[in-house]
Amino acid sequence: HHQFRQRLGGQRHGRRRGGQANGQGRYRGKRAFHGPAGSFERHDRHASTCQPMALQVVCILRLNRLFRRQLARLDLPREAARILHECTETIVSEAQSVKTLVDEFSQLSRFPAAQLVRGDLNEVVESALAVFAGRLDDIAVHTEFAPDLPPVMVDREQFKRVVVNLVDNAAEAMQESLVRRLYIATQAGLAGTVELVFADTGCGVTEEQREKLFLPYFSTKGRGTGLGLAIVSHILSDHHAEIRVEDNQPAGTRFTIELPVLVETPAELVVPA
Repeated sequence: HHQFRQRLGGQRHGRRRGGQANGQGRYRGKRAFHGPAGSFERHDRHASTCQPMALQVVCILRLNRLFRRQLARLDLPREAARILHECTETIVSEAQSVKTLVDEFSQLSRFPAAQLVRGDLNEVVESALAVFAGRLDDIAVHTEFAPDLPPVMVDREQFKRVVVNLVDNAAEAMQESLVRRLYIATQAGLAGTVELVFADTGCGVTEEQREKLFLPYFSTKGRGTGLGLAIVSHILSDHHAEIRVEDNQPAGTRFTIELPVLVETPAELVVPA
């Protein structure tokens, strides 16, 4: 498992310059972690790693099932049987973890380009939050959507993924918090933008972690694949959007997405007879 992460993330340090903030915690799409070119070429080159690794994981799981059947037929001392059982459970757990990592990485490397159309940011965000119905009962969620926001160019399904990933990230960050509150809001921004804010009361992030948040495979939680925020950054790049990461007060983290508004010409506003 560790070797696999090293193989996929071997160029992480080479990307770190691209992962640093632009200004005060501000990131522009893929530039947040892919360097100046902002491309997914590295993922395409690494995609060939996933196929043989996936086959190896399948073989490991099959061999483990055969081993466990054979083990059940042996008359072993209780302590020896216990140790062998724990070893096989560890193998299965690690193999499943690697399989999850392979699946997530394959999805990231094949991520389609955004298909941008005219849309209502509030409607897209509300639609995305509907998937959490009944799943955030231990978190006080407060939403505040500004009325009459100008339209934006958005890929509805991909931007819903941004919302889902950021809500999941906030929920994970608040698992150990005594107070679990999530604030989600839309508002008018500066210089022809609208903003989408996610503010949680979780554990927060350090300055060093903030510089790496959007790197693939980086996680502050010590579990998962570390690709959720990388996917967010990739989608926002296709939307020509930026994201700021700041401390929330009195505790937690605030993510603010700046999305350019759609500038419509008078001809586009004319309704055909």
